[in-house]
Amino acid sequence: MLAGAALGAACDAGTFRVDPATQQAAPLRLLGANVGTNVKLPANGVIQLAFDRYLLPGTETRQSAVLTPVGGGSVTPAIVTYDPVTRVVTLASPNGEGSPWLAKDQSYKLTLPVPTEENPGFGLRAIDGAPLAEPVTIQFVVGDPSPKSLAPPRVSFCDDVAPLLEKKCGGNTCHGGSASAAAGLVLTTGVGLGATAFRVAQGANTGGAAQAGSGASPNDPRRPFGIDMPIISPKNPGQSWLLYKVLLAPLPTVDVPPTPFVCEATTRPPLAGFTLPANATPAPSDSELAVLRDHVLGVEMPFPAPGFVPPNDANRPLTFDERETLSLWIAQGASVFSCGACSPKVDGDGGVDAASDAQAPDASPDAQPSDAGAD
Repeated sequence: MLAGAALGAACDAGTFRVDPATQQAAPLRLLGANVGTNVKLPANGVIQLAFDRYLLPGTETRQSAVLTPVGGGSVTPAIVTYDPVTRVVTLASPNGEGSPWLAKDQSYKLTLPVPTEENPGFGLRAIDGAPLAEPVTIQFVVGDPSPKSLAPPRVSFCDDVAPLLEKKCGGNTCHGGSASAAAGLVLTTGVGLGATAFRVAQGANTGGAAQAGSGASPNDPRRPFGIDMPIISPKNPGQSWLLYKVLLAPLPTVDVPPTPFVCEATTRPPLAGFTLPANATPAPSDSELAVLRDHVLGVEMPFPAPGFVPPNDANRPLTFDERETLSLWIAQGASVFSCGACSPKVDGDGGVDAASDAQAPDASPDAQPSDAGAD
């Protein structure tokens, strides 16, 4: 029992491996964009910018990605978001998802400035505060609206997220629904998530360091990475500690398809086959992963205990698709529901023991799982 308790406690404990303040920071670098001189943007499309390094959350603002029409004029500010899994910044229509927002046949200029002492908030920064080495300018033309939806797929909590969390985070010594859940964090039920996951992470609550930057808001660009970061921040994956704990692990090599998990309210297979924006990479360099490990306390999630081999891969790091599923779920609001019991899928049945005392889902084809109350 003591060994199990120690294992659980280790899931979210630790100290900085190397003091980030003593390390030389490599400049942030733009890997590519989905627009350019010879690449038009659909009038209802989004602009995507891929970077080599993890970004300092809060620096992805409209002042850090300035869009102007060539020839003069102004543009209604875009909605700017950041996905730490792909390290991609997105500028989207302020008129709603998929709505046109730029004029057809108009040329635009996108400028990424370098922050200065006078204007520290005007520019993107890496997690250690490093800016771009020099300003970047991209010019492009807007084309016809795309007839196809360019929006990312909608993530279902009961189809995509709950089975993944049960498989990867369950267990009495990790984040299953028991009194011994590590760090008091329950990730395997909607009620548990709603009660324990929308708060400051223990690993991010570093006491006096919370005033080490400017003492200002979490979006202040001089504030150190991760201070008082929530475990899950709805609609803001870049400010969600859970994602960075997952990203601490290198991407796995999957030779044998794992056994999927399903829940009683599961209605379809999980999302898969996510595509990367232009020039983005599914994983950062080894050196950038080392920088992330210097900024995020503790070990990766799932906890890397030995003894698990395919198809029982509960302790294998999350795949790219699984990581992107979590990021999209958070970006779309991190809604949680009661999905019933979850277990490995067995051919010919739903994968849930018939003796489970969980509530069965409504049989109506249009029924929605009951809301656990934490959106």
